[in-house]
Amino acid sequence: MGEFTDFNDLHNAAGLDAVGEQLDAALADFRPVEAAPSALAENELLPPDYLGDVPDAATDSPPPSDVERPGIDALLRRYALLMPDGKIWDSFNRQIIKKTAFKDLVGAARYKEWVNDDGRRTVDKSVTFEKKLSAAEDGGRGLIGALNRYTYVSPSDFVWDGQILEVVPISQLRYAIADCFDDWLKHPNRKEIPRANFVFDPTQKVDPVTHINTFRGFAVKPWRDDTKCANILNALYLLCNSDDEIFRWLIRWLAYPLQNPGAKMDTAILCHSPVHGSGKSILFDVV
Repeated sequence: MGEFTDFNDLHNAAGLDAVGEQLDAALADFRPVEAAPSALAENELLPPDYLGDVPDAATDSPPPSDVERPGIDALLRRYALLMPDGKIWDSFNRQIIKKTAFKDLVGAARYKEWVNDDGRRTVDKSVTFEKKLSAAEDGGRGLIGALNRYTYVSPSDFVWDGQILEVVPISQLRYAIADCFDDWLKHPNRKEIPRANFVFDPTQKVDPVTHINTFRGFAVKPWRDDTKCANILNALYLLCNSDDEIFRWLIRWLAYPLQNPGAKMDTAILCHSPVHGSGKSILFDVV
């Protein structure tokens, strides 16, 4: 207690002149901080196959040609098999692609490699952004609609709403389907899953037939425009004391879980500064 923690404390204790003296001394020793290196433009910080999938802000990237197709790692990150109809879910553009169109896009050989890869994700068609966007147009207040829409998670006091893709307490469901709630509750065809099968799995490896996965991908899609994040990169570079090697390691650490949803990081970041106001909280809150 009683220690000065910022310039406001110094101002109250010693006056404005004391604050000015410290600021003048700091400005006398000031040296401009170099901007973050242009390694991003050289594709040094992110895997090349990932960058190939991200459209440039200036021009829309054309579909891959027969000569230049995305690698298997890029396909595994971007696409998932949509069940039960076997179509393809593009998690970047959040749209459904027909199997034949996808084969034309990536090539038959690459498609076969992708569909048989152990890392290929599977998504339930009911758990997509398109389903949520169209939910307002669908019915569901009657018994048939309720049987199709709600899944009881047992044992619990909530259900999964397959239209709005949210958890709904049973106490609220009584009001939402008041006319048929008792019939729905006792109906032999009421959908139900064990609570252990109600998961949040960013790897999207669980079976959508037996599980409900509340992870639906990221709400935004990748878009490559380094100028939009120049200030973030410069702030990060400053926090790394303008050390190129530390900067490259840290920005890759930040990018990895976004490029590999569900990845378990073996390391944690401890960001320390001897002074207040260096921008640690602002930067990591934004990121």
